[in-house]
Amino acid sequence: MAITTQSQKAATWPFWHRAEPVAATVRIDPDYQMLREEFPDTWQHLVRAKLCLDCVATLDRPNVVTDREYDAQARRLFRETAGNLAAFADGESDGEVAEQARQLVDTLVRFAETGEWPPFVVRPPRRSARWLYCGPLGTWAENEVRNPVSLLVTVHDPVPQRAVDHVTDEREKVVAEVALTLGAVADDEAPIPAMYTSTLLLAGGHSAFGHKNFAHFFPLESPGGKVEAEDFTVVFTNIHRERLRRCSLPLLEDVLEAPVTHDIEEVLAASLRWFRAHDLGHFWRRTSGSVRTEPSTELDAFGLMALEEAYADSLGLLCAAELGDQPALVVAFCAELVRYLSRDQASFADSVAAALEVGWLMSRTGEWRPLDSQWCKNAVYHLRELVPVLHDVLWAGLTDTEELVSAVAVGRADALGRDRTFRRVPTDLVYTFG
Repeated sequence: MAITTQSQKAATWPFWHRAEPVAATVRIDPDYQMLREEFPDTWQHLVRAKLCLDCVATLDRPNVVTDREYDAQARRLFRETAGNLAAFADGESDGEVAEQARQLVDTLVRFAETGEWPPFVVRPPRRSARWLYCGPLGTWAENEVRNPVSLLVTVHDPVPQRAVDHVTDEREKVVAEVALTLGAVADDEAPIPAMYTSTLLLAGGHSAFGHKNFAHFFPLESPGGKVEAEDFTVVFTNIHRERLRRCSLPLLEDVLEAPVTHDIEEVLAASLRWFRAHDLGHFWRRTSGSVRTEPSTELDAFGLMALEEAYADSLGLLCAAELGDQPALVVAFCAELVRYLSRDQASFADSVAAALEVGWLMSRTGEWRPLDSQWCKNAVYHLRELVPVLHDVLWAGLTDTEELVSAVAVGRADALGRDRTFRRVPTDLVYTFG
C-alpha cells in the first residue's frame, strides 16, 4: 500500500470532509449581535455583501447554470458586493477598517470587469482591531469551483493570542527541542510567519458552504495576492473552540469510553500552542537539508504533503510539550487527531498524516489512545524517532519508505474500525450567522 491515495475530485456540492458527514449545527452570532456592536452604523452593508457572495457560491453548484449564465450573473453580483463594501467604507467611523474596505472595492470592481484578479495586497490583522478580507480564498485542493471568493470579518481575540505568543517568545526552547530531535543545529528555512487569533464575526461566499477551515494562511490561500510584510495565519478562535467542544472532545470521549473533564479554555489554549508549534514546524530543517524531492513512486505530491503534515504535527507536539500544560496538551492533540482520522484520506493530506502518526505509535506500543498519565512521555519518545525519518525522506534523499507506508496502513485500519463512532458523533460544524 502506498502512502498516497489516488484522489477523487469532489463530486458533490457543497464539499465536505466525509461523503456522509455528521455535523453539529452552531449559530455563531444570533441576530448579528457581535457584528452590530463592532459596526453599529455599517453592519447591514456587510451582511448585504455576504448575501451577494452567498449567491455567487450557490450559482457555482454543478449544473445549476451554464458557464455563460454564471459569468453574467456572477459579474453583476461581484459589482453589487463592491457597492455594499463601498457604502460600508463611506459610513464607517473606523478609518483603518474603512480603508481596508476601499481597497477591497477596487479589487472587486476590476475583477468584475475583467474576470481576472488584479495584483492586490492583503493587510494583516492589527492587534485589538477589526479585519476585513474579500477575495479569492482557497479551502481544500479537491474542492473545484469556478471562483472561490469569500468574505471574512473578524475582530482580534486577545486572550488566546497569549498561547500563540508564548510559543513565538520561547524561541530558544523551541530551537533546543528541534535540535535535540533532528540531531543537529536547527535552521528555519524561511522567515517565520505571524499568527493572529480572532473572533469570526461574519463569513460569506465560498467559505459559507460545506466543510470550513478554522484558520487561513496568507498569501498561500489567497492566490494572486501579496502581503505587506511577513506571511501570516488568521485563526478563528470561536470556531476552533466550538469544534473542540462539539466534535473533537466528544470523539475522544467516545474512543476512550470515558469523559474528558478538562476545562475547554485550557484545551483551547493548549491546542493553539500546538497549532503555532505545528505552523513553525513546517520551517525547521537540518542545516544540511535540501529541496523536497520525490524519492519513490509511492510518494507523489499528495503523499509528500502528507509526510510534511506529519512532520509538522509531530515536531509541533514535541515543542509544545516543552512549553505548557501537558495534560491539556495531550487532550487537545489526541482530540484533534481522532477528528482528522474521521476525514476522507483521498482529499486531506493531514488526515493521511494522522493515520501515519496513529500507526507509528501503535506499531511501537500497541495503542495510540491516551489511556494513562504516561502518554505524553511515551509519545514524545517515539515521535522523536519518527521526525528524523520524515525529515530525511523529505529533504535528505532517503528512499526507504517501507516503515512509513506500514504505519499509514495500520492507522488507516484503526480509522476504518472507528467508522461507527464517526457515523454517530459529529465530526465537524455547520455554522450560520444572524
